[in-house]
Amino acid sequence: MPLSWSILPLLCAAYDSPPSLKLKLLTRLHLIGCAWNCVKGQSMAKQRKSYHLEVSIDDEMTKERMLGVAERAAMATGLYILHIGGHSRVKYPNSVHWHFKRDKKEAGLIDATFWKEGVKFWLIVRNNEPPWVHQTAPLLRKALESELSAL
Repeated sequence: MPLSWSILPLLCAAYDSPPSLKLKLLTRLHLIGCAWNCVKGQSMAKQRKSYHLEVSIDDEMTKERMLGVAERAAMATGLYILHIGGHSRVKYPNSVHWHFKRDKKEAGLIDATFWKEGVKFWLIVRNNEPPWVHQTAPLLRKALESELSAL
């Protein structure tokens, strides 16, 4: 019997119950949901929508130098830069943000952000991106690290 059918009586009982019993039934439903998600290999904790690949940079890195590094690393990885802009002007003021793509007609892209004030550079890969993005992002990170070490 599917899980949705097995919890239907509990849902009906919770709807028509006094507040004290309703809380107990809803707690039981929550626990059943947690157990079901564990069986399916999911946690009840909110899943992140993306992951970051950090790239180490030195304190003296400038925006101009980073633009050249990103361009050379993209070419070395077989990518092109679709867009250069800013990333969350409030959260990361004066940051530079890139979109890297492999082919104009192909879905998916790799985001990258350089934030001088935070001395940070990172790639952003959304979990729902196509496989080529997940395979290429580590290669782009290696190319960026190689370009940075050559400076």
